[in-house]
Amino acid sequence: MVVAPILALVSLAQLWKLLTAPRQERILDPHVTLTIEESLVVRVVRMLLLAAMAAAGAWGLMNGVSPLGTLNTTPLLNILFLGIGGLGLVAAAFNPRQRLTLTPQGLNYSQSRPAAIAWEEVVEVRSKVILTTMRITLILKDSREFRPASLLARWRSMSQFSLIPLMFGVDPEVLKKGIEIRRYVFTF
Repeated sequence: MVVAPILALVSLAQLWKLLTAPRQERILDPHVTLTIEESLVVRVVRMLLLAAMAAAGAWGLMNGVSPLGTLNTTPLLNILFLGIGGLGLVAAAFNPRQRLTLTPQGLNYSQSRPAAIAWEEVVEVRSKVILTTMRITLILKDSREFRPASLLARWRSMSQFSLIPLMFGVDPEVLKKGIEIRRYVFTF
């Protein structure tokens, strides 16, 4: 009963994300200041889905019912649903909304402190495909001054950070090219 509306919300959120994404020409122009961010609609839908998972796990533990509707009522599946939903909600609540701003001076990434990173600080841009999702990893020159913005991990330094461009609704190859173009134009 809960799964169908949540799947419909996820589909609508993905459609919203793709419709509000910036155009390819703006991403590839190095003189344009461009801000791409995680859609608030997608973030809310993700939190609703995680809350539904946690609620299904808690309901199953209290009533002895499996969240998948099977006759097997082992509490392990309920604990798994409760754990994934609860940990996901905590992580989503304590992590800031992902926002990336590309400027001629550098980039601003909401997941790092300080958020402003000059192009001279970026040593390398890598891409890696994990399953079907492409990750863009930026390697930083001096890792001592950068820290994660998450409240749960502010004590450690960052030598690199990864972006998942599909979270922003942007083509991964275009975003990687846009970052590399800005880095080459403004550092050499």
